[in-house]
Amino acid sequence: MHAISLSSLAFVAPLVAALPSIQPRSGNGQRYDMPLTWTPFGFTAQMTVGTPPQSVTSFVDWTWNSQYILTTTCFDISENKDKCLLANQQYFNQSQSTTWVDVSSQYATQTWNPNHFFFNLNLTVDYVQDIQTIGPSSAVVRLQSGDFRFKQDSVYPFSGVYGLAPVFAEQNGELKS
Repeated sequence: MHAISLSSLAFVAPLVAALPSIQPRSGNGQRYDMPLTWTPFGFTAQMTVGTPPQSVTSFVDWTWNSQYILTTTCFDISENKDKCLLANQQYFNQSQSTTWVDVSSQYATQTWNPNHFFFNLNLTVDYVQDIQTIGPSSAVVRLQSGDFRFKQDSVYPFSGVYGLAPVFAEQNGELKS
């Protein structure tokens, strides 16, 4: 097991500060070494999202600059997961979170093709915000919320991607993955 220190993630503060106000559940500013687990895809980490908190296993990726989570949204319809996700796939059920906020009026839906996970199948995301907890700290974060538009071909050992790539000044604070 390997660990990464959250103290090295100071670049996310401007992203969190720009979000509308939701009070985090907790946060003590202390150092926390995030336990990582090796999988055939790479490292994963445990965290929670939402209120009440739902466990999310996230693939830790240095090329992604935001938190992506699989949701029950499929073909732009909430609570439609059975049309897209396989039975054993982990996912986040956004309709069970009382702090889930759609911010699509600020950030348009995006689609990536090609992409790292589904190659030439469209990876479509909507932007939302919710409370994310890692170790002892909680914060309101902007999330890339999965909207599958195809039937999944295999089960992944994670339900999201924890992006660690910074947003550089020349991007004018825009999220781009």
